[in-house]
Amino acid sequence: MTTKKKSNSGFSDIKSRIVGVSETIGHQSALFYGKSGTGKTTVASTYPKPILLLDIREEGNDSIADYSDDEIKVLPVEAWEDIEQAYWMLKSGDHPFKTVVLDTVTQMQDLCLEDILEEEKRDFATKQTWGTVSGLMKTWLINYRDLTEQMEVVFLAQERVSDTDSEDEMDEGQLEPSVGPRLMPSVASILNASVKVIGHTFIRETVKRQLDSIERKTYYCLRVGPHPYYITKIRKPKDKPTPEYIVDPSYQKIDDIMKGKYSGGKPKKKSSTGAKRKTRRKKTR
Repeated sequence: MTTKKKSNSGFSDIKSRIVGVSETIGHQSALFYGKSGTGKTTVASTYPKPILLLDIREEGNDSIADYSDDEIKVLPVEAWEDIEQAYWMLKSGDHPFKTVVLDTVTQMQDLCLEDILEEEKRDFATKQTWGTVSGLMKTWLINYRDLTEQMEVVFLAQERVSDTDSEDEMDEGQLEPSVGPRLMPSVASILNASVKVIGHTFIRETVKRQLDSIERKTYYCLRVGPHPYYITKIRKPKDKPTPEYIVDPSYQKIDDIMKGKYSGGKPKKKSSTGAKRKTRRKKTR
């Protein structure tokens, strides 16, 4: 399609929309994925309050029960229409919320499929059905992402190992040896590209052995640094290093990384007995 050039005097609209790069940064859009119980909802709860949490069939809010009702409010999503209506309410700006959390987009996709199957009066999904699911999911995930003009947006997802999960026939035969959000590949690729932060939640355990006991410590972590297997991303100044992972992740720590101010560390690994002996030998020589 060829677009006709306007006269030089007709460029005022385009010129008025050109802004400085600092004006385009906006709020955070983040995707956190991982196994159940690894801290996805917990890290989401550290975002600016008040938070609206869209509980899409998860009912896993025990970990954030210590927050007050004024800090976090929950909308139990019972139908696809709830997702659309919640968006329009947030888009209107007539609300107090500073953050919206979709928990989880994995269940959101299942809800979308069920809604379309009911509309098509089918008991099984055809290729066309999956295409409709993909289109709807992309549209509404981008709609929610665009709310970053006025608030923080957090997507939570279950973990998917793409080379072992074969139950989804919409994969189009494409298997990638990676771990990422449990979504259709076409939907995951759009969401991954759209958000500013992608983090993988996991639990790390350290063991400290003593003469008569073993001390174990558990750390909740968020993997954000480049990794050959896990899908991760964080937008930050290019000359600033990215930590491999964050211990006890929070909105503030993620924000510090994005601004190039993060100075946190990881659990220290205690040197082995053999390593200590070598050090002592060097000192005595």
